[in-house]
Amino acid sequence: MRQSPPPATSTPPNPLPGALPLAELVPLLEARARAGDGAAACRLGVELSKCRHMLRSLPTAPDEQMDETRWREQGRSDAQIASLRDQRRRRLHQRAACEALPPELIDRAPWFMLQAALAGNASAMVAFARLEGVTMAGLVADPALYEQYRLHAFGLWERALHQGSMDALWLWYGAVNDGWQKLPLFGVLPPEYRPVERPLALIERVNDAGRLPASVHMQQMISSSNNASRPPISISSEAREWADAFYRRHLEASTELVLADARQRLMLDHFSLIGEVKDLQELAARSEELEATAYNERCSSTGAD
Repeated sequence: MRQSPPPATSTPPNPLPGALPLAELVPLLEARARAGDGAAACRLGVELSKCRHMLRSLPTAPDEQMDETRWREQGRSDAQIASLRDQRRRRLHQRAACEALPPELIDRAPWFMLQAALAGNASAMVAFARLEGVTMAGLVADPALYEQYRLHAFGLWERALHQGSMDALWLWYGAVNDGWQKLPLFGVLPPEYRPVERPLALIERVNDAGRLPASVHMQQMISSSNNASRPPISISSEAREWADAFYRRHLEASTELVLADARQRLMLDHFSLIGEVKDLQELAARSEELEATAYNERCSSTGAD
């Protein structure tokens, strides 16, 4: 049976590494995580979760000719096709790097996230509650992980939400929206958290305060909820009153919302590179550095209750 994660410190003893090859990065992070470094455990959990997703979703041998034909039919320019080829090449390279890692280490991604979450990292709290790539059947089939999830997931998620984590808010909506496949979090939510109008009302309240990092998300979420297959979701006055009280109590002075704004700016910086950098190798290198910076910023931050 798996052991409980080691105790973790909330502050890393030294800065997290940047964009390194996976074969170099993982041993560095694993050594620090096993020594109790919560930030390193968070970054390691991120990298291993990415590998888990990539190994399950990316074909080992994509049909290059079919790709090229489809891109031409879509009216892609030669420059766009060159960029898509480079992206495909890098994804296959990343997949090969993931395949070289021990499968049992990749399977420990949720455990490293739990370690970081218990150290106080809000991003890891949400990641553990989400259990990216783990189905309900897979969770139940792992008794040790299931027990830890049952014990910790709701409390960690709620703590992140109270700190102002927008990721926790998006996850809440996804867990209770009948149009989505049920997420593991739904199974541990108490009844008062299950009406879908409550997360929508809170998103609306944050947006009304001008503090939603990506307002387009709200419109996409509401429009996906109000599809033709079922009646539109209406937000009651009771839900709006609840959301206003929750916002004033937990989110009005939230530093996590400020951090979310900073992360949104970082994403915009990433997209601006596409227009400013012409060399594909330079674009890839700078994109990887930005991604590593974003992960490190999220994994190194902790919030106060």
